Amino acid sequence: MKYQAVLFDLDGTLYDNDAVIEAAALEMLHQLLSPQELLQSIGAVVEHYRGGDTLDKDGLATVITRFAPDLDPNLLHECAELCNQQLDRYRITPDAEVVLSTLEERKIPYGIVTNSEAVQQVKTELMGLERRAGCVLVSGVFGADKPDPSIFLEAARRLGVDPAQILMVGDCPYSDITGAHAAGMHAAFINTTWEWPEELKSSPPEYMLDRLTDLLAILG
Repeated sequence: MKYQAVLFDLDGTLYDNDAVIEAAALEMLHQLLSPQELLQSIGAVVEHYRGGDTLDKDGLATVITRFAPDLDPNLLHECAELCNQQLDRYRITPDAEVVLSTLEERKIPYGIVTNSEAVQQVKTELMGLERRAGCVLVSGVFGADKPDPSIFLEAARRLGVDPAQILMVGDCPYSDITGAHAAGMHAAFINTTWEWPEELKSSPPEYMLDRLTDLLAILG
């Protein structure tokens, strides 16, 4: 096989972060806002959190008050409990389950490299990825964000595979794909969140995926 290991981004690659944010935000906003305010706010909430940020009380309160400045501030204490309830929504996508299960059956090691703070480890634990993946590297814990090649190289070291034999799969052209290339890895871009940017046309990924399960044909 051409690749001896696979690395994955987390948000937007192995699970649908926008769907989690939208469901939790809708539940919260429905309780706090009028129908008109709800329609005005939900798109802004999803856009605010696009890219993988974890829903939190202060961040969502900021968005709510921006679009509903007359909202009673005393109602915002309800954000804390509703935000806690989002944790039950963390599930990898069906496509991700197919891919990871196949890699495990074929005994192909894989890891996760994700940007954000230590809360990402809560996500991976809730989704059962901590016990399944060969390594999980969170930038806020490791000390370097993608696209810094050091976090990719550390993942390669932990998997015990040469970087040149690793395929990185992610949905962000800049942090996932350029970072993998800088570390000497090949990369597959899954366009679930962003389109491939014009300014990176001269340095495309080795593979473009319409959905995550397309990866299985590449691995053979």
